[in-house]
Amino acid sequence: MFKVLAPLAMTVLLGACSAPSNTVPAPPPDMHTSRTSVDWAGSYAGTLPCADCPGIRIKLTLNSNETYEQSTLYEDRQAKPEVTRGNFRWLPDNGTIFLEGEETRWRVGENQLMMLDQEGQVITGALADFYVLKRVAP
Repeated sequence: MFKVLAPLAMTVLLGACSAPSNTVPAPPPDMHTSRTSVDWAGSYAGTLPCADCPGIRIKLTLNSNETYEQSTLYEDRQAKPEVTRGNFRWLPDNGTIFLEGEETRWRVGENQLMMLDQEGQVITGALADFYVLKRVAP
């Protein structure tokens, strides 16, 4: 019996004397998103590029109840802007919205909206800055 208990007691004793673990728990994942961290409700405006006119003036208002109003004016073609209203929804990344009825996606940032291409990617290239609407009113 002593032959069995002695090694078992030694194992328990050595285990109790081991140094404490120096592992630091991983920090919790960052749960901040545009939807939760950015004051996104408000109006944004800018002029988008146009292939056959000087530009497309756009004003997009996002409401906290997830509705929108968009005013679009093709410069040198229209006397008054076309206004559309509808709902928008947040896409799973919680940083992008989809305007129902307009079928466009926008990345929501601090005081700006970036228009995304058909695949949901940020528009790049020489005209990229023209696809950004800046906040004009809260």
